[in-house]
Amino acid sequence: MNITTTQADITGNEIHNNDRGLYLQDNDATARTVLRGNRALDNKVEGFLLFDYVDAIENTAWANGTGIVMQRNVGGPDATPISANVTGIQAKDGQVLQKPCLRQR
Repeated sequence: MNITTTQADITGNEIHNNDRGLYLQDNDATARTVLRGNRALDNKVEGFLLFDYVDAIENTAWANGTGIVMQRNVGGPDATPISANVTGIQAKDGQVLQKPCLRQR
């Protein structure tokens, strides 16, 4: 699943048995995208591949090549079960932010 957006809430999806699970990018720094309550299972390469202005909260990454790949100003992964992946979390270039939630619900 590929999503490029400007500020969205992406919730409740299950992505499984693919080469890549979920590719998500938000190009606008003024309002961040929230990825919450999604499950990536049994994807060959990555469960979640996240770029720019995304906060990952309460997602599950299980039995993927890499559970979560985070690049350039991604927040999280907070309260995210990550297990049975070849690699759990891969933080590439840029800054990975550790914040519980960057905007109120």
